Amino acid sequence: MDNMQFYISEWLRKYPEVYESLCAAFEKSGVKWHFLDHTAEVWARDYMPLHLGDGKYVAFDFCPDYLSVNKGKYVTCQDFVIRNMDIDIVARLDIMLDGGNVVRCGDKTIMTDKIISENPNIRPLKLINTIEDTLKTELILIPWDMEEPFGHADGMVAYIGDGKLLMNNYGQMGEETKPFRLRLHKILDCHFDVIELSYSGRLRKDAWCYLNYVETPRTVIIPGLSKDLGCDNDKSAVKVFSNLFPDKKIVQVFAAPLVRHGGALHCVTWELYNK
Repeated sequence: MDNMQFYISEWLRKYPEVYESLCAAFEKSGVKWHFLDHTAEVWARDYMPLHLGDGKYVAFDFCPDYLSVNKGKYVTCQDFVIRNMDIDIVARLDIMLDGGNVVRCGDKTIMTDKIISENPNIRPLKLINTIEDTLKTELILIPWDMEEPFGHADGMVAYIGDGKLLMNNYGQMGEETKPFRLRLHKILDCHFDVIELSYSGRLRKDAWCYLNYVETPRTVIIPGLSKDLGCDNDKSAVKVFSNLFPDKKIVQVFAAPLVRHGGALHCVTWELYNK
């Protein structure tokens, strides 16, 4: 992790409060950051290559269904963005994929089962084998949270190492989410020590966003929902992540303008690791 640098889209300037706060957080964290060229929208994670480890990357086709034909101007061409970047692309997945739906967990990778519907012309077993062979990991499919239109796994789970997986605070989202939460546990408990997030205070509807954080060598940068970062949930999230990452400083960034559009800090950032 010490050899990482971050990239963001210039579209993040459209959210000036978030942009300025995130840049300040990078500076506090002692990490370098750069702009990506030729991006069509702000969510950098979705259209950038997947890191295999050791500075090696996998390219893929990005044209998600939620960016329909009439919204084609928002589809970023991955090849165009990376053509002048020093990235070690060692393989290509010739499937429709979305980087927000990929959570790397050591020798395992988690995706939602939306990956199946995104590739209807490929038999599911062949699709799974192709992904596993290319990413050189076991693929674990979890059900798509249909309350979230993009089918991203990175808003549901995050890996923190040593076999530990954070799961979003589904236990606080009402009785109607109980069956879905139990399905997730049934799948994930076989592979990980699952830690379910929970926050104190009256739960804000967008409290899911705290899981969409960014980890650096010295800090963990988490979203905040109130401008002064003083609401009960924001303060509780700092305590929760301080306990989860006792050796790192927790830096909070006001991200509500992004959250209102369905993403947060992990979605708008991408890490490049040196070869």
